[in-house]
Amino acid sequence: MKCKPRKIVLIEDDSKKRLLWSMAKVLEVYPVKDNTTRVVRLKTQNGKIVRPPRWIYPLEIKCTDDERHSSEKSLTTRGGRTFKIFKNLNYFVSWQCFVIFS
Repeated sequence: MKCKPRKIVLIEDDSKKRLLWSMAKVLEVYPVKDNTTRVVRLKTQNGKIVRPPRWIYPLEIKCTDDERHSSEKSLTTRGGRTFKIFKNLNYFVSWQCFVIFS
């Protein structure tokens, strides 16, 4: 598997079903003398971790620059919940991605 920085990957976890595996962004790839990758540094929602490449699986999503904060919109419901709509995650025509903050 070719790991490149800024790719979005799933991190394998034997204790969870594949649907519940964590998502991460590849920060750095550490090759060794024989030009193979032994360790990959990842950024998850909980922080930065280091994993071997055999535990990560790339997604078919390309990571864009961190401009999503400038292009995000907020929607507040009558109950007071705030939904942030990220436009760069809107890959499908009829779908939108909502993140709920309470």
